[in-house]
Amino acid sequence: SSSKACAELVTECWQKSFFSSDSVVRLATVRAGNVIGGGDWAEDRLVPDLVRASIAGKALLVRHPNAVRPWQHVLEPLSGYLRLGQLLWQDASFKGAWNFGPGRAGEASVQQLSKSLAMHWENIKIEHDSRLHPHEASILRLNADTAHKQLGWYPV
Repeated sequence: SSSKACAELVTECWQKSFFSSDSVVRLATVRAGNVIGGGDWAEDRLVPDLVRASIAGKALLVRHPNAVRPWQHVLEPLSGYLRLGQLLWQDASFKGAWNFGPGRAGEASVQQLSKSLAMHWENIKIEHDSRLHPHEASILRLNADTAHKQLGWYPV
């Protein structure tokens, strides 16, 4: 997203403006795919919304059922963040922007993931929420090739 790209630019500018190239301060920014788990019960999150719908005996309303997202459990990118932190502590060459995503194997549409999760909950109906919503990309992908090659990080 543009906000994440801006954060990366601001971080890089801040690093270059206020710290010399041999500074002990080493900054990196990270991005993850659509993270599931870890106690995120915010509104408009697919898994928490499914649980709330099940408890309330209501239908799960999905905004963009055909939207494809890079789904991953919260521990997947966290392992990458820890690996990056370890290497960044040792070597300044790991400064910069990093992506930690599941690859194509972790991609699924909102509808596919909803149906898969609904199989484990009683009385879940999935309905398309046809009200107008802010624009969302139909396909989101995250290229983690650099993390694979330079950090030796791969999702489990």
